[in-house]
Amino acid sequence: GGSHWQAFVRIIVPNIMSGIFVSSLLSFSILFGEFVLINILVGGRYETLQMYLYAKLSSSGHVASAITVTYFVLMAIITGLVVKFTRRSFARKEVP
Repeated sequence: GGSHWQAFVRIIVPNIMSGIFVSSLLSFSILFGEFVLINILVGGRYETLQMYLYAKLSSSGHVASAITVTYFVLMAIITGLVVKFTRRSFARKEVP
């Protein structure tokens, strides 16, 4: 009984929310250290994560390892939050 727009918003969008969350997470993790994005946002005077890790690897392997572990922990926390909020939104929309 609704318009095409209402059907899209109430049926299609909730069904594709998990895909939207996953794609945004993948995009964030890939673009986190992307040179072009950083260069556009802040200019050429800042290093990306990959460039910084490469420079630190030649001077101290321990610092590079600590940065890598911190990066993976940060990505794991963000992934956990996305999964938690995705499950919570699906749990509310289930029909008994």
